[in-house]
Amino acid sequence: MSIDNKRETDKNMRCIGVTKNKTSGTVQFSYVRNTILLLACIVIVLSVSWYTFTYYSLRKPMQEVSSSDDLFKGIVVDVKYGEFLKSDVLIFNLKKVPEDSQKIAPFKYFIDYLVSVEENGRTFTEVVLQYRGKSKFKISGDAAHKLVAKSHSQELLDIALEFPVMLMTIGGKFPFVEPQGDPQYVIQKKAHNFEKFLKDWFIFDMSKDYKKKKKKTPTSKPTKTLAPPEEKGDIPEIPDSLPSKSPSVEAKPESSPTFEVPPIEPERI
Repeated sequence: MSIDNKRETDKNMRCIGVTKNKTSGTVQFSYVRNTILLLACIVIVLSVSWYTFTYYSLRKPMQEVSSSDDLFKGIVVDVKYGEFLKSDVLIFNLKKVPEDSQKIAPFKYFIDYLVSVEENGRTFTEVVLQYRGKSKFKISGDAAHKLVAKSHSQELLDIALEFPVMLMTIGGKFPFVEPQGDPQYVIQKKAHNFEKFLKDWFIFDMSKDYKKKKKKTPTSKPTKTLAPPEEKGDIPEIPDSLPSKSPSVEAKPESSPTFEVPPIEPERI
């Protein structure tokens, strides 16, 4: 083989190698791009499906409960599951309570919502109570089911008195203990526990928020009414006769009040 033919052969081999590298790089890039697009489509489909599922299983019942009683007017609640694609934990987030709302209204809202959701076939292993996104308490799924059962046979106030002992802190401790002893003491203690629960859940933070708003709101000062300015071109009218002098009256000084000094009794010897 001549030297020229050998050089031409080497040149062709190099061109073939470069072509193979370009082709393999293009195929690899196309595979990565298709994989990313496929994953993005899967994420979008899952997100849309999860949002739809959350809406019909949680938010739609919440909207129905909100419009079912005038007691809930102005109360804003957000509900969601504990984790993405995990529906065993319910988060009940109380976002707003009107200042003039009844204290027990958010609790009744919570009980009515549990009833509505369970009637639609939803049960949970845990229910978390929040106020403005901050977790305050939680109850077990069994406790939530008991509340729903009690709502069919007991009055709201009776359920409220029995509710605090079902509560757990976020760490898993029971902050309220079942009171025992004199019946009158037990009832008073249960009422005190429920009031403390409401205070720790939202009343304390809500009162602080309203106080801050009142401080920020400036008090409106009364506006002074100014007399209309006189026009420069107007000349005041001159009366036909001068007013007669009014007789001067000497003002007598007011008599200062006299204080009677009590007589001094002689000292007894």
